[in-house]
Amino acid sequence: MKGTCYFCKKEFEKSSMLRHILSCKSMKEYFSKLSDEEGIKEKEVFILSVYPKYDSSLYWLYVSVDTKATLRDIDKFLRDFWLECCGHLSQFKIDGEIYDVNPRGWLDEPFFFGPKPKSMNYKLENVITENMKFDYEYDFGSTTHLELKVLKRQLLPQKKKIVVLAQNIAPIYYCDNCQEKAEYFCYECGEFLCENCVEEHLYHEEMIEKIANGIANSPRNGVCGYGFQDMSSMMKKYLPTE
Repeated sequence: MKGTCYFCKKEFEKSSMLRHILSCKSMKEYFSKLSDEEGIKEKEVFILSVYPKYDSSLYWLYVSVDTKATLRDIDKFLRDFWLECCGHLSQFKIDGEIYDVNPRGWLDEPFFFGPKPKSMNYKLENVITENMKFDYEYDFGSTTHLELKVLKRQLLPQKKKIVVLAQNIAPIYYCDNCQEKAEYFCYECGEFLCENCVEEHLYHEEMIEKIANGIANSPRNGVCGYGFQDMSSMMKKYLPTE
């Protein structure tokens, strides 16, 4: 699956995107402008790739994160940009340790066994290193499993804690009945439906949602309360040009 660089707007395969963003002329010009015109000083950042653990080809992100940002900052970003539907619990698994959004809540459960979970208040520079992979889970019922890989540590004049550098192109959904372009999703049946086939599902009217194609671009699509609505307002604050 191809993706788009948020600096030059060019499209590349996922396998080529890291090489591109490390040499992208538009990206270099953007950060140079921040340094020259806004006086933003260089800071250490991690370049991370983020993708679904069990299907990394369809959805993916490349992000630049301040090394002094916390795991809680990453958790909030993933919720805002990709996942949040009903305020579910979440956790990171890093080098055998669990970092939970609500560690005390687990310890209060009578059935809890295992190592004591830690909070997400740890700074990234204290828990991850280059070339490390670590896991993230959102919602322990209908779980979305993500994997994050630390690709590089470098200096950038970055004023935001987290900046999305590149993202996969939003997939086109097709009707499960006739393979025409889908316009709706039925939560009751778990099916994509076109304008014609949706007529056969009107008895599920309250469970049918219009797809915002080109905007809904998340591995959480169609799971629990996460719909195919326009999430662009939540995403904008993490884009470099906003």
